[in-house]
Amino acid sequence: MSNGSSQFEDLTLAQLIHQFVKSPAKTWRAFNVILGSRRGNVQAAAAASPADSTAASDLETPTAAWRKRLVTGRNAQLLLYLIAVACGLFGNSLLRGSGDDAPVAVGSLTAGAPFLWLAFFIWLLAELVGHWAQLQAWWHPMDRLSKFRWTARLLPLLIWLTSFLLLTDSMTAPAESALELVSAAIGRLALGGLVWLLIELVNRWQRQRAAASSAAADQKPPQETAAPPYPLPWRQKIGPARVTLFILAAAASLLVWANTANNQIAPPIIILWLASAVLWALVFAPLKWNCFEWAAERID
Repeated sequence: MSNGSSQFEDLTLAQLIHQFVKSPAKTWRAFNVILGSRRGNVQAAAAASPADSTAASDLETPTAAWRKRLVTGRNAQLLLYLIAVACGLFGNSLLRGSGDDAPVAVGSLTAGAPFLWLAFFIWLLAELVGHWAQLQAWWHPMDRLSKFRWTARLLPLLIWLTSFLLLTDSMTAPAESALELVSAAIGRLALGGLVWLLIELVNRWQRQRAAASSAAADQKPPQETAAPPYPLPWRQKIGPARVTLFILAAAASLLVWANTANNQIAPPIIILWLASAVLWALVFAPLKWNCFEWAAERID
């Protein structure tokens, strides 16, 4: 019984739900057995040494153990994933509309788009929750200057976010004002790119200056230093294949956006939309993974 109880306690939240749906009576009996054994251990420890309260406090009840397990990062991430999927499905149901004469009813895009955006941001929040420990381990060892550099990169991201909001408004705006919104969104995209480029140039200049000062302190020329004081930037690890995928994904997304006027989506555009989603997934795949090398290995 102890072996079975330990296996039951090692289950994750998803596995526990699956086990409860599969056999609810058996799962509930196993939970009651663990609950009774834990209460007996706590009472026995308290009776054996009533003056020593630390021994009884160290034995947690199953309720407290499961409460701690429910708030762990992994389970919170899974819960946020489920909420994001639910919001996305609800937004897609609103996008379908109720009209019979058009694929998408008038106003359904306005009603469904906020839930799709909400699902997107909840999914990002789930990623942050799941990788919070790694982010803290990466953030805390950095010096103040490096933290300021990464914080400054949020400025172009905020500019790009406002441009995406303008593009969203242009899809439901009248024809006479939609062009103005699109022009303003493109201008903000260009402005965000210039701000990002300026920040990267300043960061590169500061790194070169720090390398030169470090080499001068060691009385060595800059080209003879054993290693740069900063790790290799991630953008230098991006190969031409990843750049090609980015260009194809951006072109496919622009074609989909240009051919979805008046909420009319033809079947070829739906295929192109799915292809653009696959291309964007390949663009943001881990840098160590290369789809072309993977395909070449499978062909060989």
